[in-house]
Amino acid sequence: MIADRNLPLVSVVVAGGCATLLAAGTDTGQAGTILAASFGIGTVLLALVVWRARCVADRYMRRWVETLNNSIRALGVDGEGRRDWLPGMPLEMQIDHALDGLTRLSESERINQSHATELAEERGREQEQFFARLSHELRSPLNAILGYTALLSEQAADKADTMLRADLDRIRDAGLRQLDLIDDLLTIAALKNEHSRAP
Repeated sequence: MIADRNLPLVSVVVAGGCATLLAAGTDTGQAGTILAASFGIGTVLLALVVWRARCVADRYMRRWVETLNNSIRALGVDGEGRRDWLPGMPLEMQIDHALDGLTRLSESERINQSHATELAEERGREQEQFFARLSHELRSPLNAILGYTALLSEQAADKADTMLRADLDRIRDAGLRQLDLIDDLLTIAALKNEHSRAP
């Protein structure tokens, strides 16, 4: 494969070397003619090498552009909702068109990513506000009940009412268990919220 690609270049070197060897063994007139022919052949072969390199580069670029455009077509549009791909346009225009399409797609993707990040941050703020409000709404009445129960318990102790004091102790114990349950529930919800927002 490599030898096949380098064949024209090898031909130029061989033709130039043969012409030089032939020119060295002849008189001045023939040497000039052989050298002129050698340079002519070398120039033609060099032009063929350049032409072949251009064809290979052109074919490579067309494949690259086609792959690029297939990717863009797979997305359905060129970034602005247009479907204006023209396969017959010149290679330079194809490249420009493909790169413009990718630029628009990457810009669109960046905007979508930014929008998604903003939505996630807003959702996180709303959840934090919700948990703060929930904590306040659940704890405030329970703290009031526990405080009033403690006040009634002191009054029952002063009056030596053991039956009322036992009932108030049960209310206090149930309230404290409820407060622990609320704390655990809010802690679990906060941890789950942090875990879901972690990348």
